[in-house]
Amino acid sequence: MFGSLKKEVVVSSSEININSQTLSIRPSDIIRIYINDYKLFLLDLRIIESYKQESESYVDTLISLIERRHLNPSFLKSKKLYKKDLFLLDEIPDSIVVLNSNEATHRVYKGINIFFLPKDKSLILKEKVFIE
Repeated sequence: MFGSLKKEVVVSSSEININSQTLSIRPSDIIRIYINDYKLFLLDLRIIESYKQESESYVDTLISLIERRHLNPSFLKSKKLYKKDLFLLDEIPDSIVVLNSNEATHRVYKGINIFFLPKDKSLILKEKVFIE
């Protein structure tokens, strides 16, 4: 059901390194990356901030959005309807990395690895380790 990483993947707020190949990223909305059978979704913290309740943590807000199977429910109201809604979770990702967060966090929710990655850190995805 869930994919596994066989390659070394390092994620930072501006790029992803997959076995020494570097991909530059700019997380404007959501980025879906498929590494063989492993599904990695990247999104910016500002998306989650708009749904966070005062007493709720960012992780709990993201989990609530995952439960609704949509990472940005106001998408249809605020933007044109496209053929493919990037925020709709029509498939379960193996990992979701939230970029530009305030602190490094890892949590597992129903088999999905959730990471909150600050700008000044990187993440070794296979080992689930944050580095400077």
